Amino acid sequence: MEAILDQHRMTVLVGNGEEGNMLAILPAYHYDDTLDNRSEFTKQCWIPAKPETNFCIRYCWNGAASTALKKKAGLFCTLYIDELIVERAYLPLKGINKTGKNREWEISGKYYRGPDGPVERPFTFTETPIDDDADVLDTSKRGTIRVVLHWATPDPDVEHSRDLSKEAADTLALELETAVSSDNYRFQACVGLGVPEPSGVKENNMKVRPIDNKKYTFIFHYAHPDWLVNEGIIPPMVLSNFRTQANT
Repeated sequence: MEAILDQHRMTVLVGNGEEGNMLAILPAYHYDDTLDNRSEFTKQCWIPAKPETNFCIRYCWNGAASTALKKKAGLFCTLYIDELIVERAYLPLKGINKTGKNREWEISGKYYRGPDGPVERPFTFTETPIDDDADVLDTSKRGTIRVVLHWATPDPDVEHSRDLSKEAADTLALELETAVSSDNYRFQACVGLGVPEPSGVKENNMKVRPIDNKKYTFIFHYAHPDWLVNEGIIPPMVLSNFRTQANT
């Protein structure tokens, strides 16, 4: 099973995020939907958060080009990590065609405007800082990568504010890597932001409004591979492959 979630002709996946290489989709494991109360427009799975590996989020429209064109709308994405809003993106779909061109958008890190041009801090899984004096966490907000999609159309009258400063990115990095106590085994891996690098991301027009009230949610529950195998979510043989790859 791969880290690909589908619904209503929309797809969201988690890839390896390694620059210069062909995208490799992360492995995924079944998530028991009876564990929580979610809407019918929600898809979920487990993914291993192997420390010191980058990842990216990609979303796309797999339906007919005519559907998107008739709606005169594109797909707006809000990306939450540990329930913090990390990024927003808009896929216009106005240039969509049957070949697959202009059907997808990739988010590979936290974007901000630097003094010399756009900058991005890549998403990476990392070891969570340990502090036995750490405050008790609200665990319902930890260990999730949540993508919410909805149809939206351009509207110049929409007020849109978005903090694209370096300071905002630095603050987010600190919030994502909040320390946990040593006995909080479930959260021994977290999402971090890597070293800043020049970004080729183009800023789309974000002044858009929803065309209806439907939202489509895709949740990737992440945890350290050791925890996943101890819980029986990853078979032991699969875990040994993670360790072998980490040592090569």
